[in-house]
Amino acid sequence: MEYYRLVQDERIVNYAYPLNITRRELANQIAAAIKDEDAALQFYVNEQSYYLDWLDDPLYMVSDKFKHICQKYQTNLVWKPAILANTQTMSQKLYWVLIADEVDCLSTSSEWNKDGTLKKMVLDEQKIGARKICKVQSSLTHEVIVDLDVAESILKFNLTGIRLYKIDTQVSYAYAK
Repeated sequence: MEYYRLVQDERIVNYAYPLNITRRELANQIAAAIKDEDAALQFYVNEQSYYLDWLDDPLYMVSDKFKHICQKYQTNLVWKPAILANTQTMSQKLYWVLIADEVDCLSTSSEWNKDGTLKKMVLDEQKIGARKICKVQSSLTHEVIVDLDVAESILKFNLTGIRLYKIDTQVSYAYAK
């Protein structure tokens, strides 16, 4: 099976991002809202911003369009709504914070830097199982990966702000049945 790492397109620099809040404060607000089922998230954004379909900083947020694609492939994903509001244009866009399974799916063939960061990601297909979308647990950044079906849908529906990077895989025979 083929897997791809989802990354926000760094070539787009003027994207909708919450204003007047540090990354740490933003991450704390999102973490608190995730724990509280009834909590709603709303952030104000810059007037001249592009609304990307994938935001990966500080936590993963997807557009409503991308969420519907993800749900077709994996129905058990957990989502938290977040509104990105533009006070200048009086508009708002619905985004969703992705709360995906964290799976310890790195192969022993993965390579690490001395500081503990991942140098080369190699996935163990057996550990991923039937998941189409998940977070890699053992990496410090908790990368989100998707399988080939989801990657093809991303390309087919022309989602913006997403780059896909193919990841090497191997099958661990210790987990084979």
